[in-house]
Amino acid sequence: MSTATSPNNAAPAAKATEAPAPSLLDQVMEATSERLDSKVREVSKQLSVTEGHFRRAMIMAKGVHIFREMLTDGIMAEIMSLMNNPLGFQTDRGPGKPNKTPYDVDLVRDVMVSAFLQGAFPVGNEIAILFGQCFLQKAYWSRMVREIPGISDLRVVVGTPIVREGKATVRVACSWKLAGIPNELRDQEGKPGIVFSTILNSQGPVDNACQGKAERQALKRVCELIRGSVQTADPEEEEPLAEGEIPNEVAPRQTETPPAPENKQSPSIDPAQPEKDRQRAIRLAQDFEANLVKADLCFVGQLTAWLQDQHPHKLPIADWGNKALSKIENACKAYEVICRERAGGSELHEMKQLMQATGYTWERLCDAMDFRPDLTPETLPAPQRTLALKVLREEAKATASR
Repeated sequence: MSTATSPNNAAPAAKATEAPAPSLLDQVMEATSERLDSKVREVSKQLSVTEGHFRRAMIMAKGVHIFREMLTDGIMAEIMSLMNNPLGFQTDRGPGKPNKTPYDVDLVRDVMVSAFLQGAFPVGNEIAILFGQCFLQKAYWSRMVREIPGISDLRVVVGTPIVREGKATVRVACSWKLAGIPNELRDQEGKPGIVFSTILNSQGPVDNACQGKAERQALKRVCELIRGSVQTADPEEEEPLAEGEIPNEVAPRQTETPPAPENKQSPSIDPAQPEKDRQRAIRLAQDFEANLVKADLCFVGQLTAWLQDQHPHKLPIADWGNKALSKIENACKAYEVICRERAGGSELHEMKQLMQATGYTWERLCDAMDFRPDLTPETLPAPQRTLALKVLREEAKATASR
């Protein structure tokens, strides 16, 4: 009799351990969140690699439209729960703030659109809402630097703040390697590190606040430097020159290629060698750039401008010295990595169009190509993406001929 009743008793127990199926609303929100994550990275990447002003405006307008449609009331309700949350994002309004009235959902939605266009997310303290505007925090710039292709050995050292006349100055030293090439932030005198200044706030500890702001500015500078943005002096961030001091931008050239003493040149040294090295360096960069232009990876003049921007003293490659050929070659390879990463955005767009034309889903493509199931079209490595494009192009040709 006990054997007859045990199956009946076991069935309810097994049923009780089953997890409840997610509701339709949860499924929709999960799918929307995945699409948002993908679109944020796609649109922000397109904006970062597009050079034409009007083209950037069109991409930005399209991104604004897409994000506004995807930020439904249900999604915004979840985002609003992250406001003033240590795990989400901070604002200057709300409980415990001078203005206790929190921002409304419409303003927060506008801020989220602005953040998404720049590749920022409302988690991990990447953004803040200050005076109703989106402010990119240190966590955002730290992630952006670490996601640069080929970067490694990033090291940031923040000094102790020095208070002078209501302002605090902090020197931040920052070094890294890009495709194995070492580089670092240097000030106008060529010294390691840059001094940033900030106005003192009467609330909170001075050291922590000033050091955090200075580190944020340093990471932002590194990100813009590597990605090729033009650097301009900011009086609020740079260390001011001492009275009577003259900015000396050409002085490093004297340390790079010092003139030979008169009448003391060794007979074994070829006087024309420095000029030969200069010409070799120029030809090396020109040949490398020509190959990149031929492969539609950059435009004429972009590589040489980028190489000059990478030099600690912003010297053209002809003035890098007689032992800089290997450095120039490594720098050219690093630039090729960046160019190919930019080109990956167009390859991703083409792959998605071919998948739609051939009827391939991502799951079907992963199964056919034996890709890892945790990969996505955005995270697919370049060699596998090239292989997938080749297969999809052949399938598209076969489909068109039927």
